[in-house]
Amino acid sequence: NVNVRHYESLLEAELAALDGRRSIALKHYDISILLAGRQGFIQDQAMAHQKLGEFHLKSANMQDAEYHVGEAIKLYEEWGAFQKAHHIKVKHEKLLAPPSEILVAT
Repeated sequence: NVNVRHYESLLEAELAALDGRRSIALKHYDISILLAGRQGFIQDQAMAHQKLGEFHLKSANMQDAEYHVGEAIKLYEEWGAFQKAHHIKVKHEKLLAPPSEILVAT
């Protein structure tokens, strides 16, 4: 069913991540995001971005983690799930915090 293919891809991504199959996980996260977006399932696209962001966070890939967590927040807010977006902001506040200024003595 076309309406659930993005769920199937997300489940495949999560299973691959659990099994340590990184490249397969990344492929399926991307497919899930793409399919959910094409079908207009904003909430599911947000969830896939959130899961992918957390996957990158576990791999210490902070730049990609920040991007995908940020996309999840944006999409949840677009969908009207402001409390969910706030929860993610609080959970990942260190990741989303602007870089602190470094003062260099001259």
